Amino acid sequence: MLVSRILSTVIGTNQADNGGSVRNPASVCNVVGLKPTHGRISTEGMFPRAYSIDHAGPLTRTVKDAAIVLRVLAGHRDGDTTTSRREVPDYEAELDGPVQGTKFGIDRELTRVAEPAVTRVFERALTKLEEIGCEIVELSLPTPEEMTVAMYL
Repeated sequence: MLVSRILSTVIGTNQADNGGSVRNPASVCNVVGLKPTHGRISTEGMFPRAYSIDHAGPLTRTVKDAAIVLRVLAGHRDGDTTTSRREVPDYEAELDGPVQGTKFGIDRELTRVAEPAVTRVFERALTKLEEIGCEIVELSLPTPEEMTVAMYL
């Protein structure tokens, strides 16, 4: 019973995303998994894994649904010192805003493990983003092993 309560807290009810527990299932279930900025949503009541990386985020059917849910969940919570005191924007209203000039950092090394069909779709999406005025910036991230070491510090 205790284990099931802990698991439902970590990966169910509050949708914790420390290492992909929201985004990974979403990516294979045709839903949207959102990992907000650290502190945007309170982690109060979640089983803590690592305070510096604990995140709560929604699983929704659409990006618009994610924007609506994020607006409801976001914001400072009294008693939770990890939540941001910044104003919560109207995420839904910003969905139709211009994207020209937005920069996307891409580490192509991370796509090396993807299926060729997935890589082709990804590359087409990058081309489309450039066509509508976005900037694609090539970058190099630390390896997953290096990121794991840093995460546990």
